[in-house]
Amino acid sequence: MAANGMFGAGSGGMINPPDQDRTFVLREACIAVFDRDCYNLLMDLNILHDFAKHLPADSTRAYEALLTANDIVNHCDPFKRETFQRCHEKAQSFFSQRNGPCRFTVSAIGNCHIDCGDVFVLIDVLEL
Repeated sequence: MAANGMFGAGSGGMINPPDQDRTFVLREACIAVFDRDCYNLLMDLNILHDFAKHLPADSTRAYEALLTANDIVNHCDPFKRETFQRCHEKAQSFFSQRNGPCRFTVSAIGNCHIDCGDVFVLIDVLEL
């Protein structure tokens, strides 16, 4: 355990070597267990938040980061530890995307009837 006074542990000054005979009294101690799954999820949310905050507002990637963070918050239950891993996987899915494929979603839907060529010819004939 390390202990320091208000101005360090130096003997008679801040930059002096520590006083080996000085003692400290421990009045309060907080004991905690590090939860790796919870920490990973918290770091994922921090990174997603930074994506959404620092990328341009009209950026598709920023929008996707915000949606992913929102999805994680909605699905995470602090009383059910199994949700931590599933939410972490959602974040990893976002982080594993390359910039190119995730930036745009293009859909092209076209309707064509086989008789369209005949219709245009008929219209031309009717105008004559």
